[in-house]
Amino acid sequence: KLQEKRFNIAGLQVADLLAYGCKVDTLRAYGKPAPHLEGFWRRLLSAVESKYNRNLYRGGVIDGYGRIFIAPK
Repeated sequence: KLQEKRFNIAGLQVADLLAYGCKVDTLRAYGKPAPHLEGFWRRLLSAVESKYNRNLYRGGVIDGYGRIFIAPK
């Protein structure tokens, strides 16, 4: 069931927070310009980073497996 953003549903707010934090983390990991995150964002990323999918066959590598940057054309 999809809802419009204007309804301000808590689950959508949490998803937005996670998506923004992960986006900034990925941009920084690939050397792209991104805002510097402090305080709440650092704590959020420290909690989420352990959840990134890791390629155990390549020594637990996150980049290119659990964190992927798709460059715009």
